[in-house]
Amino acid sequence: MMETNLLRSRFHTLTWLIAIVWASWTQILSAQEEISFDIETWLNFSSRAERVVTNQAASDEAFLNLQSQLVVWKNAAQSQLQPTQAEIARITGRIEALAGSNQEEEEQSRLNRLLDELNGNLSDAEIRLGLITDVQQVTNGLIDEINNILATRSRDRLYSIGPSPLNPAHWQETVLFFGSFFSNVFVDLSHSLGSQAQRTQAWQNIGVTLLFLASSIFIMFFGRQVVNKTILPLLDQNAPRTKPLLESFISVFNTLILPLASLYLFYWAIISTGFIYSQSLILVDALLSLGVVVLSVNWLAREVYHLIVSNSAEQKPQVWQRQIFNMSLIIGWILGLDVFFNEFVNYQGSLPQVDVILSYIVILLGGIFLFRVARILSTNIPKLPNKDDKRSPLGILISLLARVSIIVSVLAIGFGTAGFTVGANTILMATLATLLVIAGYWFAMNVFIKFYFAICQITESEILRSWSGPFIIVIGLINTMLFAILLLYSWGYSYEEIALFWNSAIQGVEVGGQLISLEVVWVFLLVIVVGYLLTRISRVILNQYVLPYTKMDLGLQSSTLKIVSYIGLGITLVVAVSLAGIDLTNLAIVIGALSVGIGFGLQEVVSNFISGLILLFERPVKEGDWIEVGSTSGTVRKISVRSTTIETFDRAEVVVPNKDLMAQAVKNWTLGTRIGRIIIPVGVAYGSDVGQVQEILLQIAKEHPAVADDPAPSVAFMRFGADALEFDIRAILTDVNFMISARSEINFNIAKRFEEEGIEIPFSQRDIWLRNDHINIRTMS
Repeated sequence: MMETNLLRSRFHTLTWLIAIVWASWTQILSAQEEISFDIETWLNFSSRAERVVTNQAASDEAFLNLQSQLVVWKNAAQSQLQPTQAEIARITGRIEALAGSNQEEEEQSRLNRLLDELNGNLSDAEIRLGLITDVQQVTNGLIDEINNILATRSRDRLYSIGPSPLNPAHWQETVLFFGSFFSNVFVDLSHSLGSQAQRTQAWQNIGVTLLFLASSIFIMFFGRQVVNKTILPLLDQNAPRTKPLLESFISVFNTLILPLASLYLFYWAIISTGFIYSQSLILVDALLSLGVVVLSVNWLAREVYHLIVSNSAEQKPQVWQRQIFNMSLIIGWILGLDVFFNEFVNYQGSLPQVDVILSYIVILLGGIFLFRVARILSTNIPKLPNKDDKRSPLGILISLLARVSIIVSVLAIGFGTAGFTVGANTILMATLATLLVIAGYWFAMNVFIKFYFAICQITESEILRSWSGPFIIVIGLINTMLFAILLLYSWGYSYEEIALFWNSAIQGVEVGGQLISLEVVWVFLLVIVVGYLLTRISRVILNQYVLPYTKMDLGLQSSTLKIVSYIGLGITLVVAVSLAGIDLTNLAIVIGALSVGIGFGLQEVVSNFISGLILLFERPVKEGDWIEVGSTSGTVRKISVRSTTIETFDRAEVVVPNKDLMAQAVKNWTLGTRIGRIIIPVGVAYGSDVGQVQEILLQIAKEHPAVADDPAPSVAFMRFGADALEFDIRAILTDVNFMISARSEINFNIAKRFEEEGIEIPFSQRDIWLRNDHINIRTMS
């Protein structure tokens, strides 16, 4: 549910995301272990829960706590459902098996006692099953009602209108509120310092306080220098190959971990004195939250900025990029200011008009800087150079977010000025947090990918490089899930609500009789990825260590690798479906109904698929063969299960369906051998010495290096043509792939020798006679 504050609790943790997931998971498991699943406990709890939900008087925190307890009961019931059903089936089977047997009196008496005991166990199991069913129904209903109540409350707060922030009296009351608060802080500190007991306690803790303070100061001013001077030289000496990878971790350590550690140590130094309590403790906690938010956001902005600059073609920042970076730092302070104000609202309590003024300050500052950043992005992103005159998906997303941010900033300032400060603050802060989450997601993906390829470079492993695709997919899925949870948190969802959502994802929903849960999805994806990796490993092993030492030619080796891939992926899919528990029997009716339509609609695809398998097994056509099919002639470059790619001599690629290769006559010039015959027609003028012509042509053919000696070339006098005496040179080439070049070279030699010998090569010529017996000539006078 959307709340007025962006980050409700203190920012005392460096890992929001891990804390949310871990807290949600451990809360469900630990509570589930403590629950006593019996009728009496359930009736007491359910009646109390129904009264609370019916009255609708509890606070949001109380409702969220009750919702968590309902989730625990629901999980407990779900965990016992299948064992209870299995127990009932087992006991029923035993009773049916024993009820029909006839034994002697003594044996029958024992059998009756056993049947009575089984009937008692069956009755207990059925009662437990009824309790499980009741728990599931009641918990689902109460959880839905609580969600509706919280949604209604959140919607009412979002649309509520409060005091006008333009009223000067409200600003005066805000100033008086903070004046009173800091006056109380001064009074608390004065009272603490004047108390003998507090001074005694502070003196007793002086060692711890000085240790924390000295550590904080040392880390703040000398921590980075110590790390750079001690660790980096060791990397140069002992781990030069891993230095670039470790330098990135050291950079994170220096720019984020050390400042946060210094801040926390300073906080603990102040707390350990014992002088901080009540109002002063609220102030110190608020300042700590402010510092954590500012340091974290500014670190993320700086890292994203450096990553963008390093990936740019110029390798140097542009003016507008520097402007956005500076404004991002200011937005970090605005987010910290929002958390700082919320600490006062949560722990101190204030008048409604004070809350309005504090929210309006954040809305005004955040709206102005968000509008400015969005304007710069929307103006400069379209000007960036794009590949192939097409905008990248990231550029499109940034432009879209920029336009949305402009609208949100304007509306937030407008509605906040009108008095809708709760809704304006919620939407504006959530938008800023969303931009940070998206930037963090993009940064994390880049870091993981660079880390993986750095490992590949260090290990020089080709297998790891071949796994890059599946690795990026898996990391992308995990990263997306974690940042989606963080995105929910940034929009005001509480730990309890995210835990409920997480639990629902784990438990799953039933779709068409099939339970779809996060576990099912992850098992399915994990098996697919592992099977794909094992298939790739098998291909690498066969390609590098097995097939090269066999007598198979390259085409057969390629076909073997493809068949292994198809078999491996097919087995992977079957195993994934089986281990994920997906029941395909429910789809039998649908598949049967669609089989006729699929048969007509996909018959071409199926035909090409079967033809592709035949081509791979029988291999009438191999990769690298020179074939002619229809009007297409060229070299086979790729054979897949659906089509075959032929590269023509014009360097054009023609995709031919496999069905055409099986249905039509295919001339394969290189199927069994690369030896082939070439026929070159030659015409000479009438009156030439045919014997001399035959001798010259035969000599030219024998002298060509591409012509085989056995069988020897021959020259045939074919016919008396209309314009010439026609001869054919018939020669066997050792490699038919050189047919065109051999034909050209032989024709060049023929032209040269005929010119030297004075043999004329005729060309077609016609004599045209015009005849007209009736010609009238008129003389014009």
